[in-house]
Amino acid sequence: MTGYVVENDGRPWRLTLRDGLRFHDGEPERARDFFGLALMQATDEVSAADDRTIVFRLNKHFSLLPDAPAKPASRMCPIMPVHRGW
Repeated sequence: MTGYVVENDGRPWRLTLRDGLRFHDGEPERARDFFGLALMQATDEVSAADDRTIVFRLNKHFSLLPDAPAKPASRMCPIMPVHRGW
């Protein structure tokens, strides 16, 4: 990431990826590869059933959903290549 801009009331944030980012296979990394974006595009609704239960109502199959809320060992913004099946 090269930087970010916080707009107006502090809710809209714009994150800018560095130029030249590439995956292991040489393909460029793009904003649409952001894992959270792929999850949210497959989600119609997220709610809390109780203090320990998150409910996702999906609009299409998303097999990586169990990995989405996992806490990585360090702070990171997960970016993965867009999978055509998502």
